[in-house]
Amino acid sequence: MSQLAQNELNALRGAVGLRLDQQGEFRRREQEVAAIAARIANIEKMTRQFEKQTVLDGHGTEIPDGGVAFSASLSSNTHFRSGETLIFENVLLNTGSGFDSRSGEFKAPSAGIYLFSVTVRAQFHRTVSAVVEKNGGMLARLTSGYGAIERATSSMTLVAELQSDDVIRVRQAADTSGEYYGNCNTVFSGVMLD
Repeated sequence: MSQLAQNELNALRGAVGLRLDQQGEFRRREQEVAAIAARIANIEKMTRQFEKQTVLDGHGTEIPDGGVAFSASLSSNTHFRSGETLIFENVLLNTGSGFDSRSGEFKAPSAGIYLFSVTVRAQFHRTVSAVVEKNGGMLARLTSGYGAIERATSSMTLVAELQSDDVIRVRQAADTSGEYYGNCNTVFSGVMLD
């Protein structure tokens, strides 16, 4: 075999060896990438599980097992027009951050069975009539005072099954306006039972 042929054969062997080495390196890198992808997928799964189990209240405090509870009241006497949502601006508790004091609405952070309590107090010798709504549909109505009763109070408790993002609100009834007594006497509360 000539020197030229020998050199070409050695060059070919080198190229083939280099390609085999490159393929082996490629396979090792491919396996490393697959292992990293599996670890990332596992971390993402664990994060989703943690997020499902942990809800933060409005102060950044962890609420175990997704607990949800709120209570808010009117701090001053307030006149609400026909059909107007009552704005409970004095928030006493908002665990799970479902209650919005600006809109007066509770938005369910997760699906479950909820218990709600509403207490309304009419101003002196006035009448109030409130409607409790779920997604705009009436669940209940309560009326308090008929002119002769000074600071008449009515209360109700109801249980409702909610889906995530369902909205519960208390509105003044559409057929009349209402003069509500504040000073924390008109209250809207709720808690997730299950």
